[in-house]
Amino acid sequence: MIAADLKEELLVEIASCFRAIKTAQTTAFASEILKAKRIFVQGKGRMGLILKSFAANLAETGFEVHVIGDVTVPAIGPEDLLIVTPTDGDPKSSTRFLQVARQNKARVIALSANRKGPVGSMADLIVDIRARTMRRDEPAKPSIQPMCSTLEQTGLLFFGAILAMVNNSAKYNATRAGKLVLEEMTRALHETDDSQFNELFLAIEKGRRVFVHADVKELLILSCFAMRLFHMGIAVFVLGEVTAPVPGPGDLLLSSCSDGYSPQTLLQIKLASEAGAEVITLTSLPETPALRQYSKSIISIPGWGNTFASRQADGAAYDQALLIALDYAVLLMMEKNGLGEADLLPRHTNLE
Repeated sequence: MIAADLKEELLVEIASCFRAIKTAQTTAFASEILKAKRIFVQGKGRMGLILKSFAANLAETGFEVHVIGDVTVPAIGPEDLLIVTPTDGDPKSSTRFLQVARQNKARVIALSANRKGPVGSMADLIVDIRARTMRRDEPAKPSIQPMCSTLEQTGLLFFGAILAMVNNSAKYNATRAGKLVLEEMTRALHETDDSQFNELFLAIEKGRRVFVHADVKELLILSCFAMRLFHMGIAVFVLGEVTAPVPGPGDLLLSSCSDGYSPQTLLQIKLASEAGAEVITLTSLPETPALRQYSKSIISIPGWGNTFASRQADGAAYDQALLIALDYAVLLMMEKNGLGEADLLPRHTNLE
């Protein structure tokens, strides 16, 4: 299969899954957000990272949001909302949180691909995402991607539509918001040049270790990519995590700097470059002088700035393009190295 065909098949798969979400569920989700006193979120794995990204966007919009596990999370109570993402409907790691929320009269929303699991009897609202999960007791839904990738991508697009609705309810209902997000995601992926990934693949293959770094929301998306690299057997670390070592000679730092000017990101790529690590940066502004000074190569990801002219919340379109472009890169790497899902599964955690 040539890369162009793979990209189109990926786009069709994501769009089909996203369009299958019921309009009534999207509308109800936005309504719950708008009427909640406080919003709590809980999730694990890549879907948990995407949920945290949504929480960050809500907080920037002015909502009071808490990520369960953070040190300043208050007690949940009436008028509050808990959002969970038990992808396969059996929330082993979140059942207690659901119970506590219900006992304290908070509302509960779940995004899941299986409402028949325990979450079905515990949530006030379930958003059904018709994508494959890690469950092995049901026939797998067809997918060209490993594990829950399509579900996770659809979740990020869904959250983008919700942001459009809550930020401008007069302009965007569920249908219009969905069309906006899907159109911008498709345009961004079409504008992404596949040949840019060749140098990334070579750097990953020859690198002693791979590190990822970015500002908060972009780091959450890069962490999704890091997880897939780990599943492929690559030594990878997220800078900022407590067990991450210091990059040095022979290492690769993969950074994301959508606007080209983040002081923290620029400092980190400068330090990594001076320490002898190779730096590859993803951005919507590839001509930024500061990025070019310290990056060996730059990968252009559309979605931010005047050239793309997104109508979504700041950074949302870039984050969507970043996740899906990197997941597309995963597919290309798997194809290049003859890897299938069976090669990745043994390295997936069993502690979620």
